[in-house]
Amino acid sequence: MKKLAFFFLLCLCISAIGFGQIQTLRVNSQLTEATVFLQGAQLLRNASVNIPAGTSEIIISNLPTNVDPNSVQVKGFGKFMILSVNYRNDYLSDPQSTKAIKELQDSMQYYKRQIDYLNAMLKVYQEEESLILANKVLSGKDSGVQVSELKAAADFMRLRLGEIKKLWLQTNEDVIKNNERHERVRQQLNRMQASQSKYVGEIVVLVSANAPATAKLDISFVYPGAGWHPIYDLRSNSVEEPFDLNLKANVFQNSGEDWNNIKLTLSSGNPYRSAQIQYLSTWRLNFIPDVVVTGRSYQAAPMMAKESMGYAEEEIMDDYAGTLAEVVTVMENLTNISYAINMPVSVTGDNTFRLIEIQNHKVDAKYEYYVVPKLDSDAFLVAKISGWQDYINLPGNTNLFFEGTFVGKSYINPLNTSDTLVVSLGRDKNIQVKRDKKKEYTTRSFLGSRQIENIGWEISVRNNKRQNITLTVMDQIPVSTHKDIDITLDNKSLAKHEAETGFLSWRLNLKPAENKKLEFIYTVKYPKDKRLYLE
Repeated sequence: MKKLAFFFLLCLCISAIGFGQIQTLRVNSQLTEATVFLQGAQLLRNASVNIPAGTSEIIISNLPTNVDPNSVQVKGFGKFMILSVNYRNDYLSDPQSTKAIKELQDSMQYYKRQIDYLNAMLKVYQEEESLILANKVLSGKDSGVQVSELKAAADFMRLRLGEIKKLWLQTNEDVIKNNERHERVRQQLNRMQASQSKYVGEIVVLVSANAPATAKLDISFVYPGAGWHPIYDLRSNSVEEPFDLNLKANVFQNSGEDWNNIKLTLSSGNPYRSAQIQYLSTWRLNFIPDVVVTGRSYQAAPMMAKESMGYAEEEIMDDYAGTLAEVVTVMENLTNISYAINMPVSVTGDNTFRLIEIQNHKVDAKYEYYVVPKLDSDAFLVAKISGWQDYINLPGNTNLFFEGTFVGKSYINPLNTSDTLVVSLGRDKNIQVKRDKKKEYTTRSFLGSRQIENIGWEISVRNNKRQNITLTVMDQIPVSTHKDIDITLDNKSLAKHEAETGFLSWRLNLKPAENKKLEFIYTVKYPKDKRLYLE
């Protein structure tokens, strides 16, 4: 009886010790959602694991490195309690290879197999050649050989040895080509692997359960190695049509893990910008004492951009803490704007840009021509686009297309652009412009100690297009920067004159084949012992 009681007590102790031990469970997670900011991304991952009763340590492995530990959040679903969450680096596990790296590795194996096969064939050809040459004796010493047999043997050796040499040369050339391809792939693979992290991150979640349960976890964190920037396409097929405004996003991430078929949201927010409201403190003014500073040392701290309400943004030191455009939902709030892509999206993890179309809109435009004959005799077609503010919220590069042709690039900054967006669509040779000096109005004379120069110009314009056009012609007269230089505009042919800049502008409406002549004359008076450069 005593032995039975002792055995029962021993079992209770063993079970109590087992219950008190922390069991480690390693589990992978699946990336399901990503909110990509202009710099950085918030990633949402899911994991599920069966946990025993008691305390367990769940290690969610194969995560990207350089994760902000303060941004890690874990939500649990099930009959258990989360005790703690910790992010750390795992230097023992190898990082997962991206799709691009796997493709390069497969290519290297393919070329290696090809090279091995071709080298084997070279050896076969060499052995066959040696076999033929080793059996070139046709008969014994004392017996002769018939001419027909000799001729047949010679023909065979010539033909077969020729074929062998030809095959050997071709195969050897294939070996060289495959070696070159294998080397290029190897170099590219080395470059990509050199940029890949040598270790992985992992999140350790300490949980407790009264009974065995299934723990479902939602893990989110901010990863800095991702981002996006907007790109705009402005397209028009003719001067009689509005513009198509296409907003696209260039998305990248270098986590080393391919994002495959995830839910993607693009945001203009900044996850690193402090959301804490700022308050003014009393500004106490006093004289600066005369102090000699021999040296100072500061503890390094990360840079964080804070924004004071009503004041300029500053950087301070803080303590460490069909088309896709058809399926995009725009979410706008007081601080940023977000675009939810309502279909699965994939982005490779090797820092390669993925171009995603977000929105398509039509915007009204007025077309007119613009020429500065003093600088260039070609007229430029420009479009004045209105209503663009409703669709362009972020600065970005712009691609311009007109009549199906790419005409150039521009840059749109909504903070620095007026209500009307003006873009150039290129030159038009069907508008002839000529600028000539009018000799009869260009004279030089003297009056006392003053020199007087009269200068006249004539601008000829012709519309060779089949439709009416609006043309703005720009020119100028000089502006005095010295009290002894007097400039007067004598004739401006109904031009608009800006006195401060000296600019002259004519706005013309020209019918097909219509000609117009513009002229302007100005006078410059200055001391005769001085020199000026005039046209």
